[in-house]
Amino acid sequence: MAVSSTVNETGEQATGPIMEWGILGSGGAASSFAHALARSETGTLRTVGSRTPSSAKSLAASQGRHVDWSGLADVLVDSRINAIYVGLVNTAHADWVVRAAEAGKHILCEKPLGVDAAQARRMVDAAEAAGVILMEAMTYRSHPQTRQLAAMVQERRIGTLLQIEATLGYEASGEPHGRHFSPSLGGGAILDIGCYATSMIRMLAGAAQGVGVIEPDTVAGAARIGRTGVDESAVGTFRFPGGLLATASVSISMRQPGRLRLYGSEGSITVPDPWRPEGTNTLIVTRHREGTTERVPVAGTATAREHEIHEFTAAVRGRKPGALGMRGDDCVGNARVLDHWRASARVDRVPSARRSGVREG
Repeated sequence: MAVSSTVNETGEQATGPIMEWGILGSGGAASSFAHALARSETGTLRTVGSRTPSSAKSLAASQGRHVDWSGLADVLVDSRINAIYVGLVNTAHADWVVRAAEAGKHILCEKPLGVDAAQARRMVDAAEAAGVILMEAMTYRSHPQTRQLAAMVQERRIGTLLQIEATLGYEASGEPHGRHFSPSLGGGAILDIGCYATSMIRMLAGAAQGVGVIEPDTVAGAARIGRTGVDESAVGTFRFPGGLLATASVSISMRQPGRLRLYGSEGSITVPDPWRPEGTNTLIVTRHREGTTERVPVAGTATAREHEIHEFTAAVRGRKPGALGMRGDDCVGNARVLDHWRASARVDRVPSARRSGVREG
């Protein structure tokens, strides 16, 4: 097995065996991952697996002659492969993550990890039982911009954090029977991109108290249900212990700026591109009492996907403590908040949402 010995732009020494990857899925997310992996110093793609042979073959061919293609199950029995990226539709994540864990593969699974907290718990437990790493591909979490933002909150750069506003919306392409608009495939705005907002909000609430993540004690939501039965747009409100408030507005049927604003007792922070940070970015810090505005640059050339691959590889190698990548109880907690949001908005009545101690407003 080849060995890498380079230093990536996060300063991590990327020395160790090259990760040999297999991809489950051949859609847009899988293609994005494959292209980022090709730029990585720590891993190489061996096989693309799909239920559709032609699409698996096409994605494999786009990555070079050394990449094979096969059915989904064939990837898991390939002895060369020690890491799996799961880029299937939401409702297929649970079964294939569990199968990959039982096959002894480390797993990076596309968001949302599961369509509800029960599925997320099942996957996390399977990975722990098998002794493999399971990480949810909440890509922005691995970018230096997110780490710097969390550090600024923890350092009280704007005083006590009081309120968070998160927005993200786009017009999903495809026919109404496509995955975005299909209840049976786990469609809808809350699962598709509301997971970004809740994961960021929970992480920042934790940073404000010097811990990893904090769960809200009250969740309330409303949604506009489309003709296929999914939430095409949704708004959620969250209250955390200590009084911190947060709102999230997401949509798969209308465009909204991907933006994040934090309000504190002494100022505010605006993040112009929180969800897909690439290259050099800027955090805008306003101090109300001084009447000043500071533009704080976040340097870098690697994409968020590349940072995610580096962070996952470091976790497999047992390094990089304190990273923000989503694993274990963090994944389950995020799924539980999405359960409450969907139930409160009457998108999907999730029985477990009323037994976990979180009140739905």
